[in-house]
Amino acid sequence: MAEPGVLEFTFNDQPVRFPVGEVETKPSPFTGHELRTLSTQVTLSPPDAELVKAFVATAPVTAGDGSVWTGNIDMESYTNDGPHSLTITWKEAEQLMADTVEFEGLALTPTRYEERENDDGTICVAFQAKLTKDETDTLRSLASRSATDRRYFMVIRRGVSDDAQSMRLGRVLWQQHDDGTIGNDITLVDEAFDASDGSNAMLVFGGEPMVSNLVRQVSSLLVQFEALIAELESAGVVAPVAVEQIRASADTLAPDRCHIFFEVADLSKW
Repeated sequence: MAEPGVLEFTFNDQPVRFPVGEVETKPSPFTGHELRTLSTQVTLSPPDAELVKAFVATAPVTAGDGSVWTGNIDMESYTNDGPHSLTITWKEAEQLMADTVEFEGLALTPTRYEERENDDGTICVAFQAKLTKDETDTLRSLASRSATDRRYFMVIRRGVSDDAQSMRLGRVLWQQHDDGTIGNDITLVDEAFDASDGSNAMLVFGGEPMVSNLVRQVSSLLVQFEALIAELESAGVVAPVAVEQIRASADTLAPDRCHIFFEVADLSKW
């Protein structure tokens, strides 16, 4: 902090100073760094109170010492046109951007990066990166087969934390580029999240673009498949036992085709 008991910022090219007291310090769920929570209690004229509220709304904001903060006005009280009493809680934040995300032989360089803390204290990593076809094939091979057959692997987020963390693939959107590379929007889910009560809320959901793609692709394929089988059967080309084998193959081959439902035209919109 700029001086003991004070947070100093700049707003509209003017210095803004807040007296603060420390509430608590706890480790970041992302990096392990100690992050502070501070509290401000001030009494201001109505115009100054409006200025402070406008400033807090721009969070996250960077203090003079380079630390980053989010602010929340917990309480505001006033009488008629009298002074406003404000209570503000400041939480020290982190600007996270991994240099590379490494797992299962892949070292991916994010073009966009975000980490979120779940309600149970576990984390979720979401990032975009351009991959080669071979890298994309490797990525797709790591997908969990089902909710009861999940595949976990160790992930290192270089530049955020060098500690390996057990995670799995969540949603992966992709976009084919003209240069042959494949843009991927990758979500990594903490293994500890799957063991928590919070994961139950995520088991049933409706999301795009998967639903629209699913309806279009499956409707078309079902019609074509049934028409093809009927034509082959009536022509005597395929024996009844072979027809049953074809239908049964869907159970074993379908999981490897799931990625087709996650293609998007423009990853930047997701």
